[in-house]
Amino acid sequence: MQPPSLQKNARHIIEIPWSTSGIAFVFTAILLTTLRVPAWLMLAFLAAVLDMVPVVGFLLTIVAIGLLSLSVSPMTALYACASTLLYQGIENYLISPRVYGSTMRLSNLAVLIAFAVGGILAGPLGVILALPIAAAAQRISNSNISIESKLNFINLK
Repeated sequence: MQPPSLQKNARHIIEIPWSTSGIAFVFTAILLTTLRVPAWLMLAFLAAVLDMVPVVGFLLTIVAIGLLSLSVSPMTALYACASTLLYQGIENYLISPRVYGSTMRLSNLAVLIAFAVGGILAGPLGVILALPIAAAAQRISNSNISIESKLNFINLK
């Protein structure tokens, strides 16, 4: 049996991608409905699922959206791809750091650095593992500080 705090953290690691995927679904559905792109619901669902796959997921999403948007017009495809690209930037630099950071008690800067270092060192797998490792490192660091302060308090007596 795992301690409750570990169970809570493990649950958050699983729930967080679903929350950002939900936002991606809603954004894509509204965008493609507004642009009258056929199969908008299928594309919104695809965007939500692929949102959980680092780097490659976004590329597959924008290709699918671009190709189906071309059936309406080239300008629609351009708007759809540009809007999706803009959304991805907002998600990567604003939404994800806030959601991941508040849940895992990491600063926005720590989240961005963890994503960058994980991606550089180990590619997509590194991006997936970066936040759990960063959160664990922070917890270990905090527990060491707590132990040191308790030992110093005991030595003062």
